[in-house]
Amino acid sequence: MQQDLDSIREYYQDHGYIDVEVKDVRRERQKGPLTITIVIAQGVKYHVGKIVITGEKITTLEKFVRS
Repeated sequence: MQQDLDSIREYYQDHGYIDVEVKDVRRERQKGPLTITIVIAQGVKYHVGKIVITGEKITTLEKFVRS
């Protein structure tokens, strides 16, 4: 079950919900199959607008690939 909860958390984080929390897990059985309810607080969805990488270039792609 913990692996499944981690997978759910990871799915939400991969889709922009960095602050997602699993609030509650309820298990219910009433003459039949087990029902599992997972309560999630997804929080705010984050968006990346622009990524800037700065620094010094120490090699070229061609030299890196040949190594």
